[in-house]
Amino acid sequence: GQTWDLRTNGLPAGHYWYSLDFINSRTGWACGSYRVARTTDGGLNWTDVFTVSNTARAIQFTDADNGWVAGYTFLLHTTNGGAAWEYVMAPTNGMQWRDVAFLDRTNGWVCGQKDFIIKTTDGGASWQIVTGTPMPSNQYLYGMTWTDATNGWVVGSGADTNNLFFTHDGGVTWYGCTSGVPTSLLDIKFTSPQVGYACGSSGYLVKTTNGLSANPVWTDILPARDFYIARIRWTVNP
Repeated sequence: GQTWDLRTNGLPAGHYWYSLDFINSRTGWACGSYRVARTTDGGLNWTDVFTVSNTARAIQFTDADNGWVAGYTFLLHTTNGGAAWEYVMAPTNGMQWRDVAFLDRTNGWVCGQKDFIIKTTDGGASWQIVTGTPMPSNQYLYGMTWTDATNGWVVGSGADTNNLFFTHDGGVTWYGCTSGVPTSLLDIKFTSPQVGYACGSSGYLVKTTNGLSANPVWTDILPARDFYIARIRWTVNP
Protein backbone atom coordinates (compact mmCIF):
# COMPACT_ATOMS: atom_id res chain seq x y z
CA GLY A 1 0.00 0.00 0.00
CA GLN A 2 2.96 2.38 -0.13
CA THR A 3 2.33 3.18 -3.80
CA TRP A 4 -0.85 3.11 -5.88
CA ASP A 5 -1.55 3.06 -9.61
CA LEU A 6 -4.61 4.63 -11.23
CA ARG A 7 -6.23 1.91 -13.34
CA THR A 8 -9.11 3.39 -15.30
CA ASN A 9 -8.22 2.42 -18.88
CA GLY A 10 -11.44 1.52 -20.67
CA LEU A 11 -13.79 2.83 -18.01
CA PRO A 12 -16.34 5.31 -19.40
CA ALA A 13 -15.49 8.88 -18.44
CA GLY A 14 -17.75 10.99 -16.27
CA HIS A 15 -19.08 8.17 -14.07
CA TYR A 16 -18.78 7.42 -10.37
CA TRP A 17 -17.62 3.92 -9.42
CA TYR A 18 -18.88 2.61 -6.10
CA SER A 19 -18.02 -1.08 -5.77
CA LEU A 20 -15.41 -3.64 -6.81
CA ASP A 21 -15.38 -7.43 -6.63
CA PHE A 22 -12.59 -9.73 -7.83
CA ILE A 23 -13.09 -13.49 -8.15
CA ASN A 24 -9.34 -14.03 -8.61
CA SER A 25 -6.21 -11.93 -9.13
CA ARG A 26 -7.12 -11.08 -12.73
CA THR A 27 -10.90 -11.16 -13.16
CA GLY A 28 -12.89 -8.44 -11.45
CA TRP A 29 -15.99 -6.31 -11.71
CA ALA A 30 -16.85 -2.68 -10.99
CA CYS A 31 -20.20 -0.90 -10.84
CA GLY A 32 -21.29 2.70 -10.48
CA SER A 33 -23.47 5.32 -12.09
CA TYR A 34 -25.37 3.50 -14.83
CA ARG A 35 -22.51 1.10 -15.62
CA VAL A 36 -21.08 -2.35 -14.96
CA ALA A 37 -17.50 -3.00 -16.12
CA ARG A 38 -15.16 -6.02 -16.16
CA THR A 39 -11.42 -6.61 -16.20
CA THR A 40 -9.57 -9.82 -17.05
CA ASP A 41 -6.03 -8.54 -16.51
CA GLY A 42 -6.06 -7.38 -12.92
CA GLY A 43 -7.47 -3.95 -13.67
CA LEU A 44 -4.98 -2.85 -16.33
CA ASN A 45 -7.85 -2.63 -18.80
CA TRP A 46 -11.60 -2.48 -18.32
CA THR A 47 -14.53 -3.25 -20.61
CA ASP A 48 -17.89 -1.55 -20.22
CA VAL A 49 -20.25 -4.55 -20.35
CA PHE A 50 -23.69 -3.38 -19.23
CA THR A 51 -25.69 -0.17 -18.93
CA VAL A 52 -28.10 -0.16 -16.00
CA SER A 53 -31.23 1.89 -15.44
CA ASN A 54 -29.88 3.84 -12.46
CA THR A 55 -26.93 4.02 -10.06
CA ALA A 56 -25.41 0.65 -9.15
CA ARG A 57 -24.05 0.67 -5.59
CA ALA A 58 -22.76 -2.87 -4.94
CA ILE A 59 -21.57 -5.88 -6.93
CA GLN A 60 -20.74 -9.42 -5.81
CA PHE A 61 -19.87 -12.65 -7.60
CA THR A 62 -20.18 -15.96 -5.77
CA ASP A 63 -18.21 -17.75 -8.51
CA ALA A 64 -17.12 -17.17 -12.10
CA ASP A 65 -20.70 -17.42 -13.40
CA ASN A 66 -23.07 -16.06 -10.78
CA GLY A 67 -23.10 -12.38 -9.90
CA TRP A 68 -25.39 -9.76 -8.38
CA VAL A 69 -25.68 -5.98 -8.57
CA ALA A 70 -27.73 -3.91 -6.12
CA GLY A 71 -28.70 -0.37 -7.03
CA TYR A 72 -31.23 2.40 -6.89
CA THR A 73 -34.60 0.72 -7.57
CA PHE A 74 -33.19 -2.49 -9.04
CA LEU A 75 -31.42 -5.81 -8.54
CA LEU A 76 -29.45 -7.45 -11.36
CA HIS A 77 -28.38 -11.08 -11.73
CA THR A 78 -26.13 -12.97 -14.14
CA THR A 79 -25.65 -16.73 -14.39
CA ASN A 80 -23.16 -16.76 -17.26
CA GLY A 81 -20.26 -14.64 -16.07
CA GLY A 82 -21.79 -11.33 -17.08
CA ALA A 83 -22.50 -12.22 -20.71
CA ALA A 84 -26.15 -11.38 -19.96
CA TRP A 85 -27.86 -9.66 -17.04
CA GLU A 86 -31.49 -9.71 -15.99
CA TYR A 87 -33.50 -7.51 -13.66
CA VAL A 88 -34.88 -9.35 -10.62
CA MET A 89 -38.17 -8.58 -8.91
CA ALA A 90 -37.83 -7.59 -5.24
CA PRO A 91 -40.69 -7.59 -2.69
CA THR A 92 -40.67 -3.77 -2.53
CA ASN A 93 -40.75 -1.30 -5.41
CA GLY A 94 -38.57 1.79 -5.80
CA MET A 95 -36.15 0.85 -3.03
CA GLN A 96 -32.61 2.22 -3.02
CA TRP A 97 -30.60 -0.93 -2.41
CA ARG A 98 -27.10 -0.27 -1.10
CA ASP A 99 -25.38 -3.63 -0.58
CA VAL A 100 -25.65 -7.30 -1.50
CA ALA A 101 -24.16 -10.24 0.40
CA PHE A 102 -24.46 -13.80 -0.89
CA LEU A 103 -23.07 -16.75 1.06
CA ASP A 104 -23.32 -19.04 -1.96
CA ARG A 105 -25.39 -19.33 -5.14
CA THR A 106 -28.71 -19.71 -3.32
CA ASN A 107 -28.52 -17.83 -0.01
CA GLY A 108 -28.23 -14.06 -0.10
CA TRP A 109 -29.18 -10.77 1.53
CA VAL A 110 -29.71 -7.22 0.31
CA CYS A 111 -30.05 -4.05 2.41
CA GLY A 112 -31.01 -0.46 1.67
CA GLN A 113 -33.04 2.55 2.62
CA LYS A 114 -35.74 2.75 5.31
CA ASP A 115 -34.10 -0.07 7.33
CA PHE A 116 -35.06 -2.65 4.68
CA ILE A 117 -33.36 -6.05 4.53
CA ILE A 118 -34.51 -8.80 2.19
CA LYS A 119 -33.25 -12.36 1.85
CA THR A 120 -33.43 -15.26 -0.60
CA THR A 121 -32.83 -18.96 -0.11
CA ASP A 122 -33.44 -20.00 -3.73
CA GLY A 123 -30.93 -17.97 -5.70
CA GLY A 124 -33.17 -14.93 -6.08
CA ALA A 125 -36.23 -16.70 -7.48
CA SER A 126 -38.12 -15.34 -4.47
CA TRP A 127 -37.35 -12.82 -1.73
CA GLN A 128 -38.65 -12.26 1.79
CA ILE A 129 -38.65 -9.07 3.83
CA VAL A 130 -36.69 -9.53 7.06
CA THR A 131 -38.73 -8.38 10.06
CA GLY A 132 -37.90 -7.74 13.69
CA THR A 133 -34.82 -5.64 13.06
CA PRO A 134 -33.97 -2.96 15.67
CA MET A 135 -33.15 -0.18 13.19
CA PRO A 136 -35.29 2.98 13.05
CA SER A 137 -37.68 2.98 10.09
CA ASN A 138 -35.95 5.99 8.49
CA GLN A 139 -32.42 4.59 8.78
CA TYR A 140 -30.36 3.86 5.69
CA LEU A 141 -28.47 0.57 5.75
CA TYR A 142 -25.31 1.01 3.70
CA GLY A 143 -23.27 -2.16 4.15
CA MET A 144 -23.72 -5.81 5.07
CA THR A 145 -21.44 -8.81 5.58
CA TRP A 146 -21.71 -12.42 6.74
CA THR A 147 -18.88 -14.51 8.15
CA ASP A 148 -21.00 -17.66 7.80
CA ALA A 149 -24.67 -18.66 7.56
CA THR A 150 -25.21 -17.73 11.23
CA ASN A 151 -23.33 -14.52 11.87
CA GLY A 152 -24.18 -11.33 9.96
CA TRP A 153 -23.58 -7.60 10.35
CA VAL A 154 -25.19 -4.42 8.97
CA VAL A 155 -24.04 -0.80 9.21
CA GLY A 156 -26.01 2.34 8.52
CA SER A 157 -26.73 6.00 8.99
CA GLY A 158 -27.01 7.83 12.26
CA ALA A 159 -25.95 11.00 14.01
CA ASP A 160 -25.31 9.00 17.17
CA THR A 161 -23.24 5.85 17.68
CA ASN A 162 -26.09 3.35 17.23
CA ASN A 163 -25.21 2.43 13.66
CA LEU A 164 -24.12 -1.22 13.95
CA PHE A 165 -26.44 -4.23 14.02
CA PHE A 166 -25.74 -7.95 14.17
CA THR A 167 -27.30 -11.41 14.27
CA HIS A 168 -25.88 -14.65 15.65
CA ASP A 169 -28.76 -16.90 14.57
CA GLY A 170 -28.94 -16.49 10.81
CA GLY A 171 -31.07 -13.34 10.87
CA VAL A 172 -33.89 -14.62 13.07
CA THR A 173 -33.07 -12.01 15.72
CA TRP A 174 -31.04 -8.81 15.38
CA TYR A 175 -29.32 -6.64 17.98
CA GLY A 176 -27.86 -3.16 17.99
CA CYS A 177 -24.48 -2.22 19.38
CA THR A 178 -22.54 1.02 19.60
CA SER A 179 -19.70 1.75 17.23
CA GLY A 180 -18.27 4.48 19.43
CA VAL A 181 -18.19 7.00 16.57
CA PRO A 182 -20.97 9.56 15.93
CA THR A 183 -21.25 9.22 12.17
CA SER A 184 -22.75 7.10 9.41
CA LEU A 185 -20.93 3.84 8.74
CA LEU A 186 -20.80 2.87 5.07
CA ASP A 187 -19.26 -0.59 4.91
CA ILE A 188 -18.23 -3.52 7.07
CA LYS A 189 -16.03 -6.57 6.51
CA PHE A 190 -14.67 -9.37 8.70
CA THR A 191 -11.35 -11.16 8.23
CA SER A 192 -12.44 -13.90 10.64
CA PRO A 193 -15.59 -14.59 12.69
CA GLN A 194 -14.12 -12.50 15.52
CA VAL A 195 -12.17 -9.74 13.76
CA GLY A 196 -14.04 -7.11 11.78
CA TYR A 197 -13.68 -3.57 10.46
CA ALA A 198 -16.26 -0.89 9.66
CA CYS A 199 -15.67 2.43 7.92
CA GLY A 200 -17.59 5.60 7.27
CA SER A 201 -17.93 9.34 7.14
CA SER A 202 -15.09 11.63 8.27
CA GLY A 203 -12.55 8.87 7.65
CA TYR A 204 -13.57 6.77 10.64
CA LEU A 205 -12.34 3.17 10.82
CA VAL A 206 -13.44 0.99 13.74
CA LYS A 207 -12.42 -2.54 14.66
CA THR A 208 -13.70 -5.40 16.79
CA THR A 209 -11.87 -8.51 17.96
CA ASN A 210 -14.86 -10.18 19.65
CA GLY A 211 -17.44 -10.25 16.87
CA LEU A 212 -19.02 -13.49 18.11
CA SER A 213 -19.75 -12.02 21.54
CA ALA A 214 -23.24 -11.12 22.70
CA ASN A 215 -21.80 -7.66 23.40
CA PRO A 216 -19.17 -6.89 20.73
CA VAL A 217 -16.83 -3.99 21.45
CA TRP A 218 -15.71 -1.66 18.65
CA THR A 219 -12.68 0.64 18.84
CA ASP A 220 -11.78 3.64 16.68
CA ILE A 221 -8.38 2.83 15.16
CA LEU A 222 -7.90 5.72 12.71
CA PRO A 223 -7.87 9.41 13.58
CA ALA A 224 -10.80 11.22 11.97
CA ARG A 225 -10.07 12.69 8.55
CA ASP A 226 -12.04 15.09 6.38
CA PHE A 227 -13.09 12.47 3.80
CA TYR A 228 -15.28 9.41 3.44
CA ILE A 229 -14.08 5.81 3.53
CA ALA A 230 -16.87 4.13 1.61
CA ARG A 231 -15.66 0.54 1.08
CA ILE A 232 -13.43 -2.04 2.72
CA ARG A 233 -11.90 -4.98 0.83
CA TRP A 234 -9.44 -7.66 1.93
CA THR A 235 -7.47 -10.06 -0.28
CA VAL A 236 -6.70 -13.65 0.62
CA ASN A 237 -3.04 -13.15 -0.27
CA PRO A 238 -2.18 -9.49 0.46
